[in-house]
Amino acid sequence: MISVITLPYIAVLNGVTTLLFAMQHTKLWWHSALLPVDSIVIAITLGCSFMMLLGLLFFDKTSLKKGISLLSIIALAAIMMHFVFTVFELATLAWNSTAESKELMHLLFDTFGIWYGMEQLLFIIAFCGYLFGLRKQPVWMVLSSLAVLLAVFVHRMMLTLPAFNMVPLTLPAGTLEGTLWTYPIASGIYQAGQDIFIAFWELHGKHL
Repeated sequence: MISVITLPYIAVLNGVTTLLFAMQHTKLWWHSALLPVDSIVIAITLGCSFMMLLGLLFFDKTSLKKGISLLSIIALAAIMMHFVFTVFELATLAWNSTAESKELMHLLFDTFGIWYGMEQLLFIIAFCGYLFGLRKQPVWMVLSSLAVLLAVFVHRMMLTLPAFNMVPLTLPAGTLEGTLWTYPIASGIYQAGQDIFIAFWELHGKHL
């Protein structure tokens, strides 16, 4: 009963918070209409997994079997929706084929590829555990719930790291083909009368 009452608040809280992220034009990784919806889906997955974990660890498994079965079905549907949103997001970035989208894809699959792959793997493990675990042993349900908790933690990391490690604007570096210059670049030095951000770059005696 408490879960039913609090469900609308979960949707509103996560939807509004991530909507503020999605409205950031300078953060390509956040600037997507799918982000608020995916955030709600992740919240539902996490809530169901946590409820199942508490039920399996601290209550009678037999009496809770029907309720856990329902929660596992909801979690399965939510994880599947998250996978669909992820595929849509990556397909859109790959289709854009801009310098910014290529840089973001590089961050996702190269710089932070281990973390991004770990996130997807944990969600896949949880999905398979919920799909086949209930009819076999409750321990698989516990492991699946723990996998969701870890996956959501990594997911939150991956919301932050690529967004803050990507410079909003890249420009071609003069006549050098395939070379990009990120603009503006923080010099990291503050002195009276000097710029904090570099507005031009010295390259072979020429200003870019």
